[in-house]
Amino acid sequence: MTFRTRLVLATTVAVIVAVLAASAAAFIVARNTLLQAADNSLTTAAEKIVAGQEIGATTATLGQVIDPNGGVVAGGGLPVTGDVRLVAVNLAPSFFTTVTVDGNQMRELVEHLPAGTPVQTGTLQNGGALQIATLFNGNSELKTLALLLGVVALIGVLLAVALGWLVARTALVPLNSLTDTVEDLAETTDVSRRLSPGGPDELGRLRLAFNRLLEALESSRRAQSQ
Repeated sequence: MTFRTRLVLATTVAVIVAVLAASAAAFIVARNTLLQAADNSLTTAAEKIVAGQEIGATTATLGQVIDPNGGVVAGGGLPVTGDVRLVAVNLAPSFFTTVTVDGNQMRELVEHLPAGTPVQTGTLQNGGALQIATLFNGNSELKTLALLLGVVALIGVLLAVALGWLVARTALVPLNSLTDTVEDLAETTDVSRRLSPGGPDELGRLRLAFNRLLEALESSRRAQSQ
């Protein structure tokens, strides 16, 4: 593998990694923003329900109250899982989760209700849990965003290849010039010639090193002639 190829690959990989990382970060931020908006809406709805407002009067799409045994005592329509039962008996903290109900993806809040909390059918004697959920329409938006980010990433990869080639071509111009000069010196064996000093970079240091080598060779040849 030539040095040019390695340089192109290194530049391309660096740009690709940056593009993919930026795309992934944008997707994660967008997803978290949508989830946070749904969670805030559910939190507000839960506060209103605990304060005595009916579930149907809030922004929640579905809601129910269960007792510590997992039995639904008010509302209905949401699955009662083991994690929900743990919240009902106050052995686990409240949590948000994503559930699928009748083919619809929903964002759900499960919150513990202490004993004595009033519900539509009476009062919770031993406590329980409140489950409320709202339709989560962010999936379609996230799919569209993922598609757009995929297109952007593909364009970024193509640009990375082109940029890598241009960078390699530009960076290797002085190196190619130095190589041509050294090859010409090797063919003519004219040790009296000198390379242009160049700049203070690595190529400039290499030119100075070649010039010192040529000076040493010229001194050695002069000494042999004498």
